[in-house]
Amino acid sequence: ALAAGVGQIEAPVTADAATAIPEFALALDAEANNAAFVIRESEAAPYPDLAAAVGDVPTAADAGQPVTLSWTISNVGNAPVGVAWRDDVYLSPGSGLAGARLVGAFLNDASSPSGGVLAAGASILNSASFTVPADLAGALRGVVVADAGGVVTEPNTLNNRAASTGTILIRKPNLVPSAIAAPAVADAGENVEVRWTVTTAGNGATFSGWRATVGLSAAADGSGAVPMGSLDRSETLAAGGVAEQVATVSIPAGFTGNRFVVVTLDATSQVPESNESDNVAVSSAAVGLRAPNLVVANVAAPASALPGVAFEIRWIARSTGS
Repeated sequence: ALAAGVGQIEAPVTADAATAIPEFALALDAEANNAAFVIRESEAAPYPDLAAAVGDVPTAADAGQPVTLSWTISNVGNAPVGVAWRDDVYLSPGSGLAGARLVGAFLNDASSPSGGVLAAGASILNSASFTVPADLAGALRGVVVADAGGVVTEPNTLNNRAASTGTILIRKPNLVPSAIAAPAVADAGENVEVRWTVTTAGNGATFSGWRATVGLSAAADGSGAVPMGSLDRSETLAAGGVAEQVATVSIPAGFTGNRFVVVTLDATSQVPESNESDNVAVSSAAVGLRAPNLVVANVAAPASALPGVAFEIRWIARSTGS
């Protein structure tokens, strides 16, 4: 089939098409000669035609970390591309753009492999690194849209978009605290050592540090915890890794009785996790908090005293607290 506008093109012309003028010709139909036409041959003008193809993609990448994608842009048209154009790169759950996330753009200009020019029949291989958004997960495809800005005049844009055959598994860590250990008894205002275990239960490593906070709660479920201190960790913890953490914290003044220790991992949301609901753990055993209660009694002083002369006052102080 010929492209639209290609082949024989007929251009008809009709005078007085609305028959508004009464016409007369002796022995002839005066309206019969009001129409004429001309036929010309039309050929397709040369145009470029960009076609995208995405190469092999990594089998896995980590949320919040760089991933490198490669794709080929071919000019399957019969005219060169003479302007710089932009390729948009997406991570998508399918081969289209439904639910896709734009992760970056690549400018085909004078500094790119194409030099901003792509001859008819020529191809270029582009490659760039993009950061995986921290909230993405699952198996995603790399999708490229050539000339996303529409600056290249081409009759066919259906082949400007392409998706990878393979998928990229987006990995995420999952920090889980457990095995909290604290002293059985402690005094208000005292510095104590708290230990716990961290497990990376997800399929990804931690590439950023995180902050753990330590609190004290009167409830066994850890609700209403009062902060005691925090601990920052900067090392990477591999998927499935286990580490022990230790923090020295201060028991708040004015607290007595049995209190439970509450540990919260990634309290400032630095790590993109697959599950944010299991970052908190509560000690199985309570810490018995002691506090003094000073009582003054039996104050004794002289019945009289002279100005400028020292005198003695006696009293008894007792601690009746725990």
